[in-house]
Amino acid sequence: MRHRLDAVRDAFDGFTILTDRSDVRWASGFSGSSGWLVVGLQSATLVTDARYTERAIEESKDFGVEVLTVKAPSSIFS
Repeated sequence: MRHRLDAVRDAFDGFTILTDRSDVRWASGFSGSSGWLVVGLQSATLVTDARYTERAIEESKDFGVEVLTVKAPSSIFS
């Protein structure tokens, strides 16, 4: 998956926030229905709500994404 993060960084000059479900899945492996992937020059952070904490950790562990859980209205991730 790390090569996919590099491709995202190249496409967006090093920083972007992926919000589309299929883009998040492609870049991180995370299959949950609510999540954003924040990609920076040296790191990537998967942001999801508490329902997906275990899934996010399991599915994105191969490339070291830090998982933050937030309680937020579902409309934020829509």
